[in-house]
Amino acid sequence: MTVKTKRVLNRWFLVLLSVVLIVIISIFKIPSFLKDRSLENLGYDREAITAIKKLKLTKTIIDNDYYSDYLKDEIKKENFKTDYLKLYLNNEALSDDDFLLYDKLSVKGYSEEELIKLFKELDFYELTPLLVFDKVNSISNYISDCKSHTENSPTVFNLSNDYLKPYINTTDVLKPGDVSMLVSQKYYLGDYTPSKLVPLSSMHASDGVEIDNEAYEAYTELWDAMMKEGLGIYALSGYRSFETQKSIYDAYPNSEEADIYVTRPGYAESQTGLSLSVVDARNERLSTFGETEEYQYLKKHAHEYGFIIRYPENKSSITGYNFIPYQIRYVGKDIAKKVHDSNLTYEEYYLLYLN
Repeated sequence: MTVKTKRVLNRWFLVLLSVVLIVIISIFKIPSFLKDRSLENLGYDREAITAIKKLKLTKTIIDNDYYSDYLKDEIKKENFKTDYLKLYLNNEALSDDDFLLYDKLSVKGYSEEELIKLFKELDFYELTPLLVFDKVNSISNYISDCKSHTENSPTVFNLSNDYLKPYINTTDVLKPGDVSMLVSQKYYLGDYTPSKLVPLSSMHASDGVEIDNEAYEAYTELWDAMMKEGLGIYALSGYRSFETQKSIYDAYPNSEEADIYVTRPGYAESQTGLSLSVVDARNERLSTFGETEEYQYLKKHAHEYGFIIRYPENKSSITGYNFIPYQIRYVGKDIAKKVHDSNLTYEEYYLLYLN
């Protein structure tokens, strides 16, 4: 074979190799280019497209035509959570609390479709009660119920229907004895007795009133602070045993009537030893305590000493109790401050952050 022939063959080989390389590059590059164009057509910029590729979400987003301005901005961030793609798509602002609530409601049995609809239609304060209620059968009805109450806000929450279902599908209290324990019409304490009960003095309470030792220290500190402000509270009741609650409950002729006026034994806050019913020391009337300066002080400052208003105003749809201004509950300073700042009932706060 001559040198000239070899050169011709080499040249054709290079041409063929170039063609093959072009074909190979095209196989990989053209689809990528087309995908980029599809993402651009949806509205994504170059930075967002790079992030989408890195997160391996290209096919999902293109196949479903997923786009929103909020999703575009969030997907560029390092803390973007791929598991909540549809949540980003259907909302305009999300926080870690939203993601936590989404997960909690998912565990409760709500489907992705139901959750996306709930988060799209309702505000955070309308969603957190769902942690307390049994799973709602119709989220459309629940959404309509929420929207029909235009007075609702983070501090006011009313519903027309009863979603709480007291004493049905109950759960045992998770940490009996812990200052954070949740006791309610859905959380059963059994025949628990506090291990360190301390009697309050006649200066602080009626004869025979006892509370948990840690709550005692906090209450006397609160009492002293109020005295310095020219205010005074007096505890009418504290710890009440399972047996005492049962005798009060059983005194009614039937459970239907008893449930109207008395908490069932094992479900009462008073059994924790962390709860107190207090009144204005100058006028020992429970019925008017909500109108006193003492109540206003507790509303603003009780959390600084570890107490919360256990059954706040305008939240009976969640707690199952009408407003009880005189019942305070010790949960510790850290938790009390967070509950106060959150505007959540203790049920909501506990089930979202502590359970």
